[in-house]
Amino acid sequence: MKNEEIQKYEFQLSKLSCPSSIFALPGQSLSSVSKFTNLPHNIASPDICIIKSIGKYSLNRYLFLDVNYEDGMFFVENREFNLWGEGDSLDQAINSFKDFFLYDLKSYLNTPENKMDYFARQELKKYKSIIIT
Repeated sequence: MKNEEIQKYEFQLSKLSCPSSIFALPGQSLSSVSKFTNLPHNIASPDICIIKSIGKYSLNRYLFLDVNYEDGMFFVENREFNLWGEGDSLDQAINSFKDFFLYDLKSYLNTPENKMDYFARQELKKYKSIIIT
């Protein structure tokens, strides 16, 4: 990963066994990238982006994105929502992810529930469970 690109996001987290143990981070920006160097690769990506808000929505919990850099492009991914973003910079990748999230959220919010199948209703429930309206 290009260190100069992530330097402005990085903050130190030490002695964590799992990223899900993070619930109160003091005064961080809306998006942060952390290196979890002491985690085995099967638990988490070494670089994690923490999202606290998306568009006009605050989130009631942190949303973790795996951050990868390959062939001059940044990629972020969240497996819970099965969404990703990409860009020439980390900012662009994060903003791409947020745009994708908002597009899906608006699609679900604008569709009457009686016209949704079971999967769509479950996805709507998942989106509603994380945003603060």
